Amino acid sequence: FPVTISTDSALKLDGLAIICKGNCKIVSGQLLPVESVPPNTNNYQYLFPKGLVNFTLQASEAAVDLYYLGLNNLDNLVYRKYGPTTPGDTSTTTWYTQANLGYELTECEGQTAVVVHLYLRDGELGDSTGKDGYIIDPGGLAVQPNLINIVTSNVTVVENQTQATV
Repeated sequence: FPVTISTDSALKLDGLAIICKGNCKIVSGQLLPVESVPPNTNNYQYLFPKGLVNFTLQASEAAVDLYYLGLNNLDNLVYRKYGPTTPGDTSTTTWYTQANLGYELTECEGQTAVVVHLYLRDGELGDSTGKDGYIIDPGGLAVQPNLINIVTSNVTVVENQTQATV
């Protein structure tokens, strides 16, 4: 890792490292397949190169760096979260794009890595639970592929054996 860390403040998973800076302790962390959480009609447009990461921190606030090893491009990146938009209120659980973060490319363990810089507070957006001394963060680095616009004068569409020219 590019910084000196204690075992309480860092966790290395398969192709992903979590580093918690400040007065925080990593309680747990795991990688999850995107399919493990309910789909969203707007989420189809995102690709999650490393799946989702779910981690729990013991902290009132935390600066967290997520190192996505082997990624080497910052184009079209977003950090997508699955959780309540009102921490602690499960009726508000949905997919959303996390704001107020940064991205950078760096070298880590001989590989290029994308680093996502998160700043999280207990009981605020980005934490799944209310104010309880823990920050629970299920989310993942996503790539929104470029959409291809096709321009043509005529398109033939066949639906339910009915043909139409548009």
